Amino acid sequence: MKKIVTAAALVLAAVAFGAPVPAQAADFKCPTPSGLFPNPENPRGFYHCSNGYAYAKECPANLHFNPTLLVCDWPEHAGAVTPEDD
Repeated sequence: MKKIVTAAALVLAAVAFGAPVPAQAADFKCPTPSGLFPNPENPRGFYHCSNGYAYAKECPANLHFNPTLLVCDWPEHAGAVTPEDD
């Protein structure tokens, strides 16, 4: 119940200040309550878990999620397979 009240308060505060409210990722279960986790289906995508709730996010431009550093990074540094590697 406390999570629901807290989530509702955050949504109301975000709406009141005009901030966008991120959509929760329904198909991803957080391995731990908080952290960043790669999306195995999309090298640009990752999940941001906060208090057990998962939010799908995507790196900008041509960047990929680097699961070692937990940041958006150039594909060659993020461990992406390049055409030369095939």
